[in-house]
Amino acid sequence: MLPGVALLDAALAELAVDGGLRITDWRLAAAKFHTFVRPGEPLILHSEVRTDGSIQFAIHRDATLVASGVLQPTRGPDAPDA
Repeated sequence: MLPGVALLDAALAELAVDGGLRITDWRLAAAKFHTFVRPGEPLILHSEVRTDGSIQFAIHRDATLVASGVLQPTRGPDAPDA
């Protein structure tokens, strides 16, 4: 089985490349692992910027949701109060 941290790492790397994000400007606000993934299984990452500036993401294997979460900005106008 693929560890959840490996799924998160791959998702963050993909969001950084596709979305031009600097990962150091974001924090993981929530993550949920719904089912296991085996190494080598093809996965699809979906992401959406929400109205509050956070990014909601979901990782699917075919039609099955395997992981989901939310990233929040760590700085800037959309960053939560620390």
